[in-house]
Amino acid sequence: MRTFRFTGLLLLLLVAGCAPDISETEFYKMHPVPGDNASDDVVLIDHVEAGTQLTLVAEEPLGWGFNRFRIEASEGWQSFTPMLVFETQTRIWRSPIEPIMTDDSGVVYAVPPMEDDGTWYLEIDGSTTEGPKSLRTPVAVSEDIWVREGDSSDLIVAWVAPTTPMTGNDAFEVAIYRNENGAFVPVTDASLDLYPYMDMGGGEGHSTPYSAPVHTGNGHYRGDVNFIMSGGWDMTVIVTKDGQTENIVFAGFTVKQG
Repeated sequence: MRTFRFTGLLLLLLVAGCAPDISETEFYKMHPVPGDNASDDVVLIDHVEAGTQLTLVAEEPLGWGFNRFRIEASEGWQSFTPMLVFETQTRIWRSPIEPIMTDDSGVVYAVPPMEDDGTWYLEIDGSTTEGPKSLRTPVAVSEDIWVREGDSSDLIVAWVAPTTPMTGNDAFEVAIYRNENGAFVPVTDASLDLYPYMDMGGGEGHSTPYSAPVHTGNGHYRGDVNFIMSGGWDMTVIVTKDGQTENIVFAGFTVKQG
C-alpha cells in the first residue's frame, strides 16, 4: 500500500479550494458522471409464446463496460443463454451475460466496437417445453468513460466500482479481459498498481491514499481508494503481465462530496 504525507498539502487545499471545473472539457462532455443520466428500467426483451414468458430488463440504458440486468423466465423455459453481439461487415463481437449470484442480477461486458458501422443485438438461445428457442433484438449501446483498451497490448480494462465516485474510502474494482476470436477471456495473472491524481492547475497536483487491487476471481481485481477531495480526477491503472507494463488511464471523471 502506498501512503502519502498530507500535513502541508491539506492546508494548501483548504486555501485553494476544490480542483478546477472539468465540466467544459471535451472528455467530460462525452463521458458524463455515472448516474447523472440514469432513467427508468429499460425493457430489452419481453417475449410471450406458447404459455412461456421471458423478460430481460436493464437498470438503465446500455453503455460500454458493465451493465446490470434482471432476467425473469417462466417455468416453460428449461434453459437459456443471453448474449450481447456487435456485428459489422467484417467482424462479430460476442459477450455473454454473466450471472452474479450475490444479487440475482446479471452483468454483461460490452466492448467498444472495432468499427463505427455496425449494430448491437441481444440474443437469447435456449430451450422450452415446446423445443429450442432463439430470440434476437437490436439494442442501443452508448460510449462510456468506464472502459479502456491498452495502447500497446490487447488488454481491455473495465472500471467496475465505485459506480459513483465520492470522497472517503471506498472499494476500487476493475475487470481485465482479452478479446480472443470474439470471446472475452478474463485475465487472472496480472499485477496491478494505481496512480490517482488531481490536477490543481498551475503545474500543481496531488494523489491520494489507496491499496493496489489484487485478483479476486474471474478477471476482477479489487483494492480501495480514499479520495480526499471532490472535483476532477484521473486514475491510472498500471497493469503488468508477462513482463510488460501497460498504463490504462481513466481521465477526467468527477468525484462528488461524500
